[in-house]
Amino acid sequence: MKTTVRYTFLVVIMIIAVLTQVSEHELFAHSYFQFFVYIAPYLFITGSVMTVYYGYKARFDRMFWFAFIMILTLSSFKSVVNFFSEAPKKQPGSIVTISTLNVAQLKYTKDDISAVAKDILATNPDIICLQEVGIKENWTNKKEVGKKMADAFKMPYYSFSREDNNIYGLAIFSKLPILESEEIFLPTTRMNGIVLYTIQTKERRKLSLVNYHLSSYNLANYFVHDNLGLDSIYKEQLEEIEMINNLKTKANSYIQVGDMNCPAYGYNYNQLSQKLHDSFYCSSYEYGPSLSNWLLPWRIDGHFYNKGVNCIDFENVGTSTSDHKIQVGHYQIF
Repeated sequence: MKTTVRYTFLVVIMIIAVLTQVSEHELFAHSYFQFFVYIAPYLFITGSVMTVYYGYKARFDRMFWFAFIMILTLSSFKSVVNFFSEAPKKQPGSIVTISTLNVAQLKYTKDDISAVAKDILATNPDIICLQEVGIKENWTNKKEVGKKMADAFKMPYYSFSREDNNIYGLAIFSKLPILESEEIFLPTTRMNGIVLYTIQTKERRKLSLVNYHLSSYNLANYFVHDNLGLDSIYKEQLEEIEMINNLKTKANSYIQVGDMNCPAYGYNYNQLSQKLHDSFYCSSYEYGPSLSNWLLPWRIDGHFYNKGVNCIDFENVGTSTSDHKIQVGHYQIF
């Protein structure tokens, strides 16, 4: 009986490991298959622990299969580890540094924007893009609240975007002129949105910069409320991603940043990164869950850029002011 249970367990997690391997392909684009991308990090951990355990017990037959599971999930879990890559050397010329953060409604700082500013300014950004910007002050007085936040970030240019019935939204603060700000999608019922900014660089080049916050999963209510479930949010994300994808061809120099709310391996990520480069792979190493909670080892925040931009370096910086980490990209704009 015990042997049957052990091998059933082994077969089940091998099947799940295979599903995580093929999750980014269109044949497995259904939301119920995509649920397995969240399991991939835990499969890797399970395979590693069981490999060591059976190695210690001298059961090399089982050790081999768990080691195979570990390697298989590692190959699909692209953001786990690759310590052998090198960061590109910085090139001469003007560099634009973009720092982004989901500030989690400022609840970790009790609406103290100065605490958030301190951590973000330590990355020496030229542009700051924020998601889930929340503040108890009256949001209808954008001018007063905006100036207070811009002063904290020491940035002369700024723009807020939120739906009137939503106290949270998207914001940008910049040392460079913001020529235009266009709200593409900002629903009334959730804290997500898409905003397109046109930025003027020091060389008077135009950069199209997209700041987004895709629809959020509420897995705790998945089996209780279908409108908060995996399938409906998954479809919402695909609709939002299509809107973002329509912006990519309209600019020579294009960067998109924000909270993907989906792991960086899977169908939605694959659609979001279409025809773009992932800045994460410009970093000096490729381990980087973007959530601060070590129990949630997923990279759900990202920077992407097109051929009109060159990524020099990328950093994933921890902060106590949010449950997300600060994403910092250093770019040359052509």
